[in-house]
Amino acid sequence: WAPVDPGAAPSLAPTSLRLVVQRRMYDAATRTAKSPSLAGLHPEATVRLNPADLAQVGVAEQATVRLTSPRTGAEVDLVALADDTVPRGCALAVANLPGAELNGLLSADSPITDIRVDRI
Repeated sequence: WAPVDPGAAPSLAPTSLRLVVQRRMYDAATRTAKSPSLAGLHPEATVRLNPADLAQVGVAEQATVRLTSPRTGAEVDLVALADDTVPRGCALAVANLPGAELNGLLSADSPITDIRVDRI
């Protein structure tokens, strides 16, 4: 195992966004999903983009977009939401939600994940 130099982050390609994956208390974890009182507490699977990035992609809020990882080739379709608290150049999604298999977009050998966001 070799530690990763956090200063070695590659520059962002002009057509890419940096994927930031969050965790939430209520998600599709086994114990949460099997508990009748907790199963419905998870948020809807969405991707949040800065309004300027949403406009650059050319989609309206609530449109479905495709996230593609050039590194792994995986694709995930999610509803896009505008969020001005998300920094430009970033796409924010919550991990482990039904309908959002984000793990395929990630690569164990890279601490940074750049994705392409396309209209579908």
